[in-house]
Amino acid sequence: MPEQDKSPEDMSVDELRKLVAQLNNHFKRAIWFGTAAVAVVSALGYGKLTDIESKARERVDAAVTKGTEYFDLLINGQSRIQASQWSSAISFFEAARTLRPEDEYVLYSLLQCYANAAEIDAGLRLIEDAEKSGLFNRKFNQSWTLLNAGRLLMLSGIEKPEHIKKAEYYLRRAYRAAEIQKGGELSYVLYASDGRVH
Repeated sequence: MPEQDKSPEDMSVDELRKLVAQLNNHFKRAIWFGTAAVAVVSALGYGKLTDIESKARERVDAAVTKGTEYFDLLINGQSRIQASQWSSAISFFEAARTLRPEDEYVLYSLLQCYANAAEIDAGLRLIEDAEKSGLFNRKFNQSWTLLNAGRLLMLSGIEKPEHIKKAEYYLRRAYRAAEIQKGGELSYVLYASDGRVH
């Protein structure tokens, strides 16, 4: 690059044209060298590029398959819930949970199924796992999820009174979540469209 004694403001138009022409030549050389380097790298690593492409395609296909499998599990689980087939629904939602353990809809559905199937201990383990992982504090905060956790703990509290205090905690959180979601109206959380308590 040419040495520059003057600032561009102090140069004449002819001096600026010469400087621009020199800079253009430097850029053309840089582009030529860059193009040559890319061509050499491509020629040497073409087989590797094909491998990378095929691996990327495999990953995309696997992700699509996993996503499709996940949504199939949710649909099957939900249809079992609608048919009150709680144990069958549990198997679908547990399989979905292995694919996406941080999905709150899966947790909410599992808590509902465990409570309705009277599988209280399994539901309590699920709550405990979510608490230990920190998901109940940082992610799981929808009123339905909190209400189902409180419900399971209340059911457990019949035999283990120490669970009642924890149930109250989750029910209070469900109430606060409902206040935020629907302006304080909790009845939409408690009753389904068919009028049954959840």
